[in-house]
Amino acid sequence: MMHEEIVSKEPVPRMTNILIVQDQQLSRECLGLALAEIAWINVLGSISSRKDALQTVRELQPEIVLIDWDLSAESSMELTKQITASCPQTKVLIVEMAEEYRDLQESLVAGAKGYVLKSSSLNDLITVIESVANGEIGFCPQIAYAMFSQLSQLAGVKRRRELIQSMSLTAREMEILQMIAEGLSNKQIADRLCLSLYTIKNHVHKMLEKMQAQDRRAAVAHAQAKHWLE
Repeated sequence: MMHEEIVSKEPVPRMTNILIVQDQQLSRECLGLALAEIAWINVLGSISSRKDALQTVRELQPEIVLIDWDLSAESSMELTKQITASCPQTKVLIVEMAEEYRDLQESLVAGAKGYVLKSSSLNDLITVIESVANGEIGFCPQIAYAMFSQLSQLAGVKRRRELIQSMSLTAREMEILQMIAEGLSNKQIADRLCLSLYTIKNHVHKMLEKMQAQDRRAAVAHAQAKHWLE
């Protein structure tokens, strides 16, 4: 008895209607033509100005609007807010020139669901469009990497603070420890902080006791090993 061969196929994305908002005609037309070649993407049209964009979105009801953030960050953010508020079924995808983390944060706060750099490939853009169409937040690889890097740095800062707090070092003691690591003497530290030499010596003594360090050099070595110092 012969069995019919089963061929597995990847699911085809559902048809997605897209509107492009881009002030540069050549870029606007090229992007529209490129996306129109994708079987599951239907380009409803393209607009050059923010002024006409909101009304067009209301009329055409696209699933996704590609907004060029270089229309000016302020006007693009305002347009994103307006679309999100008045057309909740439409998702905004930002296309940005520079890798500005602040712009990314502002666009997400405004309601954007995707963020792609102009240096990204067409495949990256299509991948993000598919993610956004499926109800996910989409980023190009460069932005995803930048976000994880920043989160990693923030986690490192938090971990360092927690370690310092566990040692019960005060902010002043930590400041003095940093200056000791920079090679400053007690007298130089006193001059910089406008404190008496006696006060600085007292801070150093308490700091060494808390860290259970024999001397200043041992305290700095311990702090560097724990990545407490900048």
